Order: sequence, then structure tokens, then C-alpha cells
Amino acid sequence: MLTKDLVRFSLKGTAVKPDFIDPANRALIGLAENLLAVFRESVGKTRSQIEEESKVIIDSAETSALFARGLEKLLMDRLEFETAADEDLIAWRHQLFLQTSQLLSREAFPTLDAYHQALANQQGKPIGTVADTLFSDLPENQRALHFRSFSAERLLHRYNVAHVQWLLLNAHALTISTKQQDTKAWRQFFRHLRFHQLLADISKNKAGTFKITVDGPISLFQQTKKYGLSLATFFPAVLHLSEWKLQADIHLRNRKPKRLVLDHTVGLRPYSGHFLAHIPEEIAMFQKLFQVQETEWKIAPADDFIRLPGDAYGFADFGLEHPSGKAVGLECFHAWHGGPLNHRLKQLKDLEEIPPLLLGVDRKLAKDPAITARLEESSYFRKWGFLFREMPSPKAVLKCLKALSA
Repeated sequence: MLTKDLVRFSLKGTAVKPDFIDPANRALIGLAENLLAVFRESVGKTRSQIEEESKVIIDSAETSALFARGLEKLLMDRLEFETAADEDLIAWRHQLFLQTSQLLSREAFPTLDAYHQALANQQGKPIGTVADTLFSDLPENQRALHFRSFSAERLLHRYNVAHVQWLLLNAHALTISTKQQDTKAWRQFFRHLRFHQLLADISKNKAGTFKITVDGPISLFQQTKKYGLSLATFFPAVLHLSEWKLQADIHLRNRKPKRLVLDHTVGLRPYSGHFLAHIPEEIAMFQKLFQVQETEWKIAPADDFIRLPGDAYGFADFGLEHPSGKAVGLECFHAWHGGPLNHRLKQLKDLEEIPPLLLGVDRKLAKDPAITARLEESSYFRKWGFLFREMPSPKAVLKCLKALSA
């Protein structure tokens, strides 16, 4: 992802507009190919060596240096470096510090060169070798292990998407409108949403347009950075929808919120053929634990919308089904999901006897006095909800299911 100093955008009135580049521009493609050539040959080289080679290309580029450094940053993000701690090196360095301390306490050296020579004699190797070994585990000396390559055109599309992602780091919510109808595409989209622990309010108008509002943690300041990162990393999933439109209020420092508006006509394209369709690790662990319970209920990741009151829809974390045909969804609300939880409790207020959803609420969220009051006054939650820490408890879910079976 790009850093603030590498992002280009313009402000006009209440709007913010990213400065996109043209991915079909031959000069830009040429620069991208030259940088890719450096990174494709980077395995085994140190970070500083790679930076030196890419700097030669950046300095000689006829395009903006800011743009070229942005491409370099995105390529660096695709490199895997050797970061494991070298225990032998750590032990050797500890001994070296002890030995140099003893050496300095025994003798006063007239010059730095004299001290270096004594240290080299003590170690039995040139002082340059000692210095190189001493700092070999610093980031600039880490060696590249693997590079996830892709085409120059995809790199340029990645550059454009990265600008939107940086802006979304500063967003508290976003709204997506689309006429997407393909069930498989929806399934992938919402699983991607759930992977980033994001929740959405979903509605559909008479024209068949879905409106998806991903609401943020305005009342939970300590969670906004993590939430913004979730929005930013989720955004590429939007590019797999058809005829989409996105709106978000961007909160830049010392400025009034600016409105970001984008749609499918701006030329943004997916930069990866891999469309993530996983769920968070702790939720996957819950599924495994639930499956070993002695129960007739079957659990699986949700794969379709759940119809809710008010012509609204939901997409749960899991679907639970009984041999009798009874079925219910399971939706989990984490620490920054206060707004979506309040909205869901209002939607489900009059559905106590036929629950479409079981509600799991993170105890961190439940500590908020306002949330505590909402949960205590909700008869729906008392009957069909439970609290959890880190991940849901199969025992708590089964208690709700037992009441549903009855």
C-alpha cells in the first residue's frame, strides 16, 4: 500500500479526487517493466542492493519521480524477505560487546584505527568483515526470498487502486451501489467482507439495485485505524462487481470531511486474479470446534442472503441447518461493530419467535455502556444472542439452537 508522501489527489469543494494514471500509457508501461525486471531478479539480494538498482531506473525515468517511487513501494510490498532471528548471530554479537568492553577497560587507544586493529586481531578477521557481520540482520541487509510477480499493466492498475486504499484508511464508512445479480459473485464478495470482519447493511430498491452500507466505529476512536485498514484492504473486492458506485466520507487531518465518489467507469481494474474467499482464522476455528459437538445441527459458511424486515438483507458468518428443515444464520459483532449491532437489534425487534439470525457480540463491544443498555433492553438478544471473547463458543450457540429446536 502507498504511504502518504506517495499519494496524489486533489481537493475541490467538498470532494476529494485521486489522481489516477493511464495504465495504457506506453511510457508508464515501460517504466513499470524496467522496475519489474529489477524485482524479478531480486531473490538472494539484500534490500539495500535492490533499492540501489531501482534508484538508477527511478533517477533516469522521464516520468514523475513521485510516481516511480510509488511503483517501487508497491513492488517492495510483494517481496518476501528473510526476517527470522539468527540465534547464532545474536549470541556472537552479545559476546562481541562483552569482549570490546573488556578490551576498552584494559587499554586506552590513541586512535580509532588502533582500536579497530586491536579488535580485528582479537576476532581473527578484518574489521570490515566484523562490521558487516555485526549488522547483517538489519532491514537493509535482509535478503529477498521470493517475489510475487505480475505484469506491468497490472502494476499500473495496482497503483491506481492503492490511491483509493490510502484514502479509505481515513474513512469511517462507505456505501456501495450495484445491480450485481450473480449469486456466486455475491458469495465471494461477502465472504471477502467477512474475512476483514466488516459488516454491512443491505437493501434493495424496486429497480433491483442493491445498496450496501459498511458502517464504521465513529464512537470507538481506538479502533478507527484498524477499521480503516480493513476498509482499504477490502476495497479490491468491489472491483469484481458489475456497474458499481462507491461513496465514502474521507476524514483528512485538520480538514472537514471530503466526499470520495467513484464508479465502474473510472477505469479501475482488479490487479490480481485471486479473489479472496476466506473467513477470519478465529471464526474458522469456531467452525471446527462446533463440528465435533454431538449435535444434529450442521454448520457451514453462509452462502446466500438472509431476508430481514423492512425489505433489507443480511449476510451471516455461518448458516446452521437442522435435519427437520429449520435453519438460522449466525452473525458475529466485533469491537468496532457498535453501529451495525444497534441497527440489527432494531431490525429484529419484533421477530423473537422466528429468528433469522443468532447474534454473537464480542465482550469488548459489550463493555460500552450504550451497547450494554441496548443488549439489556433487547428481548431478542436475551433469547437469541450471546457474548463471546475472541471467538464464539459452540456451547453458547448450541444453547440458542436448543431453544430454536424446541
